[in-house]
Amino acid sequence: MTDTKPDSATAKNKSRRKPLDIFLNTALVLMLGWYGYTYHGLLYASTEVKKESNAQVIMYSTKWCPSCIQARAFFAKNKIPYRSYDINESEEYKNQLINLGGRGVPLFIIKNKVIHGLRKERLAKLLNIK
Repeated sequence: MTDTKPDSATAKNKSRRKPLDIFLNTALVLMLGWYGYTYHGLLYASTEVKKESNAQVIMYSTKWCPSCIQARAFFAKNKIPYRSYDINESEEYKNQLINLGGRGVPLFIIKNKVIHGLRKERLAKLLNIK
């Protein structure tokens, strides 16, 4: 029969690790929270609109695209109404993207100008965002 009681060195090690574990878990949660707020616009309400006529921006995108997620956050933060067309949901939207010269997402239409990719400086200039 083996003795299953921890020796005093193991118990000391566990007691020292507990504050470190708490610190590391807290740091991880804070970093994930910061990332979500910064890149996914969690602080801001969505400004997506249903009607294209109410939108300042038309965006061809996907749900999984990191640049598309950042674009949605950018529009929400700056209160820019936009209409998003998910090219994975409709062959028609995919064909529209191709007809506009798009090879990938995101693709934006602002004031009849086509912008390929997420270029926040150009978007800001066209939308008069300071």
